[in-house]
Amino acid sequence: MSLELVDSHCHVTNFEDPHSVIQEATSAGVKFIIGVGEDPDDNSLLLRIAERYSDVVKPCLGYHPWNAAEANDDMIRSFEKQVVEHVDVIYGIGEVGLDKRFVRGEDKFKRQLKAFEVALRLAKEYDLPLNIHTVKTERIVLELLVKEDIDKAVFHWYSGSYEVLEEIINLGYRVSVNLALGYSKRCRGVARRVPLALVLLESDSPYEFRGEQATPMSIIRVAEYLAKIRGVSTDLIARITSNNASILFGI
Repeated sequence: MSLELVDSHCHVTNFEDPHSVIQEATSAGVKFIIGVGEDPDDNSLLLRIAERYSDVVKPCLGYHPWNAAEANDDMIRSFEKQVVEHVDVIYGIGEVGLDKRFVRGEDKFKRQLKAFEVALRLAKEYDLPLNIHTVKTERIVLELLVKEDIDKAVFHWYSGSYEVLEEIINLGYRVSVNLALGYSKRCRGVARRVPLALVLLESDSPYEFRGEQATPMSIIRVAEYLAKIRGVSTDLIARITSNNASILFGI
């Protein structure tokens, strides 16, 4: 069986040897890797990698909420300038979002929010999809998306309430799943509830899932997990999720 898969969320800049990781993934059937950036410096590195591997790596420029919590106004303006300057070569904005679990403090949250509001405005202005981090902030993020009339977004590794998930589904936003399907009851519950037409696969690599470091190639196993959960073939999961990603990111 030959699969063509799309990794919708990969921190490709965090690998010591991105070349080997990309080559290994493409040889195994990963057609596209959506690279996500974490701050202006990381975005610059991502753009260089994406230029070299333009047939495979499709970059999204972002400001990860953990990093945005420490950002000053000049750094946020630098992020905004990057997006505007590279809008013709990027495929989305991310990783962006809000986090109240791993980042504590009202002032830090205000910095995250300021960066995320810039991302929302840019996504709307340039019709770009958002690749979103939401940890203990799912309701806040959803309300902001609705307020700003955002219609293209993926909730990366959603693990929030099923109540908010139902609203996400009703609004047509996407949800991505990863290797946590192998051990997390909550993530399997999310995977059972989201219509396949709204599901994307992600590696979130090089994140370590219970001691296993993910790579883009890990989405092959994610597809297998999802197929088992949904009672369908891995080939069907590959075709549907790849089509979903291609539509969302315009690849």
